[in-house]
Amino acid sequence: MQDIAAFLRDCETVWNGHDLNRIMSQFRDDIVCQSRKAVPLSGDGVLGGHDALHASSAVALKRQPDLTFEVSTAEEHEMVLNSYRNHRNVLATGTLYFEAEGKVSHATACDCVADGGVK
Repeated sequence: MQDIAAFLRDCETVWNGHDLNRIMSQFRDDIVCQSRKAVPLSGDGVLGGHDALHASSAVALKRQPDLTFEVSTAEEHEMVLNSYRNHRNVLATGTLYFEAEGKVSHATACDCVADGGVK
């Protein structure tokens, strides 16, 4: 397993810098990403493959030029559970599953609602 703290610092840096090529370098070609925010793109909230995630990420960065993240927690056990807050102060939690070479093979994301529940 790679240095998770360093990986998460790098995630924060590349997302906040809107560096799509570096963002995508963290994911396997056959990445599977699950999020309710992906429902309009995929119908079921699942993005399969590097191209689909690249397209989705490009749209998110273009629509939200002020998009930033602040990673606040991380834990690991063959995966990383991290909490982060975006530029709109929305708290979210994501899970990243890594392959042996250190790239993300599966990712999930959940936004929290104002009352502390999960969307």
